[in-house]
Amino acid sequence: MISQIRAIEQRKSVIATSKGGISSIIAASGEIIVEETSKSPSVLQGKLELNKKRTFYSQFGDIILKLAMVVFLISMPVSIIRNIHN
Repeated sequence: MISQIRAIEQRKSVIATSKGGISSIIAASGEIIVEETSKSPSVLQGKLELNKKRTFYSQFGDIILKLAMVVFLISMPVSIIRNIHN
């Protein structure tokens, strides 16, 4: 599930591996192409499309978070000062 979300978020195919769990090949759309649920050693085969484009979030995600923090840090003291004067 998290690997599918990561594939969609980054628009990149993902190969999710797990020792003794579910391993899968996931397309950039989040669609599971191949999945292996047995706990015995196995090999998955499938075709992946390579995508070199970056999503808006992968390019600017940290900037959005930093801007939100700045707005928060500025608005809190302003709000406190307004409440003191009222």
